Parts: sequence; structure tokens; C-alpha cells
Amino acid sequence: MRSFIRKILLFMLPVVLILLGCEWALRQIPNSYSIKYRYLQRNSDKLSNLVLGSSHTYFGIDPQYFSAPTFNAAEVSQSVDIDLKILKMFSYKELRFVILPVSYSSLFSKIEGGAEAWRLDNYAMYFPVEKGAFISFKTELFKDRLVNSLEKLRYYVKKDSAAMECSPLGWGIDHTDPAHVDTAMLRTTAIEAAKRHTSIATEADLRTSLLAENTATLEGIIKYCAGKGIRIIMVSIPVTDMYYSHLNSIQLQTTMTTLQAIDKRYDNCHYIDLSQSDRYGYSDFKDGDHLSRRGARKLSIYLDSTIQSMSAMGQTH
Repeated sequence: MRSFIRKILLFMLPVVLILLGCEWALRQIPNSYSIKYRYLQRNSDKLSNLVLGSSHTYFGIDPQYFSAPTFNAAEVSQSVDIDLKILKMFSYKELRFVILPVSYSSLFSKIEGGAEAWRLDNYAMYFPVEKGAFISFKTELFKDRLVNSLEKLRYYVKKDSAAMECSPLGWGIDHTDPAHVDTAMLRTTAIEAAKRHTSIATEADLRTSLLAENTATLEGIIKYCAGKGIRIIMVSIPVTDMYYSHLNSIQLQTTMTTLQAIDKRYDNCHYIDLSQSDRYGYSDFKDGDHLSRRGARKLSIYLDSTIQSMSAMGQTH
């Protein structure tokens, strides 16, 4: 029996070593989480502006268009509790402004426990926002289909630019940016996103939603920044009218009322609602609720101008 077990182990050993080698190799491939963590470790104390938030700012704000040193630390589905942890885990000696998106879903969703909770494994492996958090763990090799993992390795070895997830300054690279506007695609993705982002149906649902918890966290971010002399720019990122018209009126109005109240309550906070700005047309969107490369450039230049104006006037509100 011992001889049989020994033979099985000897047979399995090369397989295990190959799998461990593939896992190690996959973890060496830069991804948006590892790129951002390493950048902030080395450069957080040199930044003037920091972008936080979810995919709306990940794809919507490109730091290369800012006059002062700026970094985009947003991630897809990143909720306000993660934003606060990122603020607290690095030294931002020169930080003057934090740009924080507050969208239709921001106060009603949280990555932990939600449909996007699988992304917590990426934080655990590459961007440890909190020691001991996110017990759930998956290897890189098996968290996706094996063929996809091997394809990722192939892209990296070939140094294919299509494998890059974000720019060196954290902006989510838009590889598509089509020359023509696909209104059918915009409409379809807008309706799907609006449905996905809606968490309540009636006013009664507000009592059991994440509204109170997320509002408290958002105010925690503002208070933390106030204590360090940092100003907050809360911004509702532009979305298509197709998306906006399918939003739940109760959730939307509750969000707007809450943000306006916060804006009035804190001197270091400035709220800008660009969700239906007429500056942005369909050609500025990659889908129903995310800006394209062109739209990101336009928004980034606008926000940089806003920061410069606020700095020149010494404005806090």
C-alpha cells in the first residue's frame, strides 16, 4: 500500500510543480490591481490629486490630462468602503484633491456580498486593502477557465498591448473607441446597466438598503480628508440619456437629495452633477453608462480646469 501511495505521489509531483509554476507566472503579469498598489507604494506622497471610485471613474478619468500629479485608483465595482481603506493605507503628503464618483448605485451597493464579490480575490492577491480581510481565495490559474488563463500568459509573453488593463497612471484603457456610434449597442447596454444598478423598487425598500451604511462611509471619507486639509470633489459622471431614463425615480431622487445635503454640510466638499450634461454626446460613450477614450479626455480636462479654478480662489465649497 505504501509503495502504491509513493508511486501516486511521484506521478502527481510533476503535475503539481507545473501548476505551481503556471500560478507563479500568472501572478507576475501586471494587472490593474498590482499596478495601482505598486504605484501608490512608491508615489503616493508625491500626488496632488487622487481619483477613487468604480468603473465610471476607472474608464472616465485619465490622469495624463491633469496639470498636477494625478493617479486613478478606481476599479470596476469598487465601493466606498474600499475607497476609504485606500485613502487610509498610504501616505499622501502632498494630496490636495480627491475626486470621488457618486453615481446612481454608489449609495445602494457594496462589493462585499454583492454579485461582484469575486473581485475581492483580486484585492486579496494584489491590493491588500486590509490585513485578514476577504477570506475567500482563488488561484489565478483556476479563477477563470484554464484556456483563458493560458491565453493571458501568451498575450503577456508576446507583449501584446491588448493585454494591458490600465495605463501607468491607472486609467482603464479603452481598446475599442469605435469611429462610428452604435446607438443600438448604447441602448442595449444602457437598459441592462440601469436594471443591474437598481437596488430598490419602493420607498419601503430604503429601510433595508445599504443607504445608511454607505452614506456614513462617504461622510467618513469627507471627514478624514478634512482632517488632512484635503478637498473632495464628488462628481456624478456623465451617462447617456438612454441609461438615465431607465433609472428608478425613488433611488435616483434619494441619491441626489443625500448628495446635496452632504455638499451643504461639509466645507471641504464640492458636488458636481454631470450625469445629464449636454457637453457629452453619444460619441463620448463606450457603452450606455461609461465614457469612451474621447469622453474621458473631455471629462478629465474639465475636472483639471475645475481644480485649478478652486485652487486659484482658495475655494472650499
